Amino acid sequence: LVMQVDVYKESIFIFYGIIAVAMIFGIVNTMLMSVFERIREFGVLMAIGMKNKRIFVMVILEALFLGVFGTAIGFLVSYLIYIPLSNTGIDLSMFSDSLKSFGVGTTIYPAMTLEGIMNALFIVPLVTVLGAIYPALKAIRLEPMNAIRYV
Repeated sequence: LVMQVDVYKESIFIFYGIIAVAMIFGIVNTMLMSVFERIREFGVLMAIGMKNKRIFVMVILEALFLGVFGTAIGFLVSYLIYIPLSNTGIDLSMFSDSLKSFGVGTTIYPAMTLEGIMNALFIVPLVTVLGAIYPALKAIRLEPMNAIRYV
């Protein structure tokens, strides 16, 4: 049983890693689009004297707000789905032949743990900020005059 728990923890860690990589790709794509849509604005800000550090922080904070609000909305939606499913369960009777061979019941009940909630509340904004670093670097590498002329 201890070995099964260890295998479960390792497989969950790998699963979370895959989800984090997918999140980073989505965040990088979203933030790059945000940066490219505002190239002229960044050029004007740089031309009037805004420091690269402030532009970098501006892009990172935008991503952080998206991550925090997305996490909050995701938690709320998940909880609203979790409440009825925790009582009724998810009926897997159509797969009952295969499940019986593994000794598993036909109804599973989702579990929401404090550890899982805290992990999500910490990891999602962190991954969001990490995914925004590349777009923020692209924003600060712009030349002000070229950015202002950008169409």
